[in-house]
Amino acid sequence: MIKRFGTNSEVTEAMNKVVAEYDCNMLEGVLSHIVKKFCIDGNQVIISKEQPLQNVEPWEFEIGEVIHLDVYVSTGEGKAKMADERCTVFKRQL
Repeated sequence: MIKRFGTNSEVTEAMNKVVAEYDCNMLEGVLSHIVKKFCIDGNQVIISKEQPLQNVEPWEFEIGEVIHLDVYVSTGEGKAKMADERCTVFKRQL
């Protein structure tokens, strides 16, 4: 699905169809980003599950773009829960 002239909404649809076949849900609020040198979260994104208040700008893939695809799947409702332990990710500031 991630090919020249493919769109981010096509990838979102495909991911949701696949997880539905396994009676699962994509996790809400997860974004996959275009990656550039020294920037891991570019402006163009792929949303994992579309919600009424969460939408992204549609765009087409081009040759040479690097995309970090985050795939989080839940057997529940697809909503994140708070846990006792937390993962910390540090991001470099330029």
